[in-house]
Amino acid sequence: MPTIHPALRLPDGVIDLAVAGADRILREVGVQLLDDAESIERLHRAGVDVMPGRGAIVGEAMGDGSGARVRSSVGALLEIVSSAPRTFVQHARNPASSVQIGGSTPVCSPVYGPPNVIDDDGIRRRATMADYAELVRIADASPGLANTGHMMCVPHDIEEPERYLAMARAHLACSDKPFLGSTAGEQSTADVIELTVHTLAAAGHPLSPGSCVLLHLCNSIPPLTWRGRMLGVLRASAVAGQGSLVTSFQMMGATGPAAVLGVLSQGLAESLVGLALSQLYRAGAPGVLGVYAIPFDMRTMQPRFGDPSSALVQAGAVQLAHRIGVPALGYGGLTSSKVDDAQAGAESGWATRAAIDSGADFIIHAAGWLDNGRTVGFSKYRREAAALGC
Repeated sequence: MPTIHPALRLPDGVIDLAVAGADRILREVGVQLLDDAESIERLHRAGVDVMPGRGAIVGEAMGDGSGARVRSSVGALLEIVSSAPRTFVQHARNPASSVQIGGSTPVCSPVYGPPNVIDDDGIRRRATMADYAELVRIADASPGLANTGHMMCVPHDIEEPERYLAMARAHLACSDKPFLGSTAGEQSTADVIELTVHTLAAAGHPLSPGSCVLLHLCNSIPPLTWRGRMLGVLRASAVAGQGSLVTSFQMMGATGPAAVLGVLSQGLAESLVGLALSQLYRAGAPGVLGVYAIPFDMRTMQPRFGDPSSALVQAGAVQLAHRIGVPALGYGGLTSSKVDDAQAGAESGWATRAAIDSGADFIIHAAGWLDNGRTVGFSKYRREAAALGC
């Protein structure tokens, strides 16, 4: 387990209150599952109270028409989650590049999701597949990035139905490190898992059935909702024995409470339902728990990165994950700045330092994030990747 800096260790009493708050949310309000009848049925068979019907929390939504609010207790869900491993290995094409998640050293991964890039000459533009491959190569060359991530930018020159396989092939061709799998949908997740397992087998990497070669970022939709696409990704990942980063990402005062303790309680309630489902799909499937929150500025209607409250949420979430007995997800490198300037350096540095000092086991967005996650900057990506290796 990574070392926790004393300044970021919340008192045990605060963690107790967060657990008690999550228990009350789960018992009295519940968590809504939409557009995935199989997940609802799995929880029902496991003894979780299921109230059929849509619109209980977030209103009507498009989909297959299935929906339910599930109510339980923290204790009941923890019994299900107890089969999740405290540590696990993510295997790479090169066995020497495989990593342990939940060991003594955090595993860092680059930015995830921006549609745009900023070149070294300062030009902001839509990303391409050539950009994506270059970002994979930079991550591969960086000792500080032990995982090369997924969707460091959106390659707009590749049609969406082919995009997720093209990105996976770039990781497999340009790096021998582990990476993250597709979350475009249940089928895309399964396709990339199959491609990766076959590629590693063809490279002579001996893998037992169900060996973890991919992690998948599975986000709830705050407040207190899981939607069908993410539930399908979670299922495909777990059934194949792959890892899931099960996380709640909240806007404080908008999609989540304004107070740190409330954020931790809501996030734990959401994430526990996701982790429990992963174990119901396949007991022993690797899972990493995450809760993160950014204050939402009502004057600008923008998230406010660099706020100390985010570091407190990060610290509490890590302690909750470790109390449950699973690895903890950390968020590094976050900034509102549009370019790699002093603001970007300060906000990103604070976020990454907080993730490391809180004892997170896997840190996402650790290099390249700009403009509230809308852009990846090549210069920032290189700078942070180099710094992580120092």
